[in-house]
Amino acid sequence: MKNKLFKIIKDNGLIHISRKLMEEAKESIRVYTYAVDEKEIQLGASKIGGLPDLPKGMQWINTEGVPLSFIAQINMQDTRDYDYHKLLPGAGIIYFFYDCDDQPWGFDPADRDGWKVFYYDGDSSELVRSEPSSNEVVVFDACSLEFSREITLPPVDSGYLYKLGLNSLEGNIYDNLMDDIEELYKERDDRINRMLGHPDALQGDMQLECQIVTNGLYCGKVDAYSSPRRFELEKGAEDWILLFQLDSDENLQMMWGDDGRIYYWIKKQDLLTRNFDNIWLVLQCG
Repeated sequence: MKNKLFKIIKDNGLIHISRKLMEEAKESIRVYTYAVDEKEIQLGASKIGGLPDLPKGMQWINTEGVPLSFIAQINMQDTRDYDYHKLLPGAGIIYFFYDCDDQPWGFDPADRDGWKVFYYDGDSSELVRSEPSSNEVVVFDACSLEFSREITLPPVDSGYLYKLGLNSLEGNIYDNLMDDIEELYKERDDRINRMLGHPDALQGDMQLECQIVTNGLYCGKVDAYSSPRRFELEKGAEDWILLFQLDSDENLQMMWGDDGRIYYWIKKQDLLTRNFDNIWLVLQCG
């Protein structure tokens, strides 16, 4: 994949900054989906959609009495061979939930209750395929997963890219380069799901948004980005790393906004200490 990325950089006329670009590249875990009958998915195996395999005695995930929809469970045994920097746990399961009715965008500090991520590292024999606590909860079709390693470059408008100091012409070329990379990633699957690495962003810089909104500033208007606090807070923006990116998928009846994506973000130190309490989610669509 590095050779393919380098060729795309060269073909787009950015060979003179190729070394700097490749220094900003990040390894990710690409996630491919395959629709199956959920009965064929083993208890505790990685999947998107369907019903979660929760520890015995655990209730369906609710926030303030509102049940959240089950999005995915990722078994860390399935990902550890592709986790280049060993950031994820080597065992256990990470579960992802989201309020699919309201679909909070993540630009309001009050959105915090719109999702939940938790980690289970106990015995798999204690897992039970769990039914939702309400028949009003959205339950998606299930799919099994396959993983591979994939290198990613910073998205347009990211803080990483600003550091490179591209001029306006180089910036326009980089736009085209990222389009070419997205087409490369779509060779096998139109949906781009991944863990870690740079996000496939559809709008602006999510790291800065996560840093600002989790410190109490409403990001639904431009005021937050011109606030004096923004310039203090942005120093910590790169602490946020992508945990999980999930694309819209008509085959699973998953649609985020207008054919968008949801992105679960976590601070690197929280991930290393297995603290999933402070996850922030961003929804973007084109």
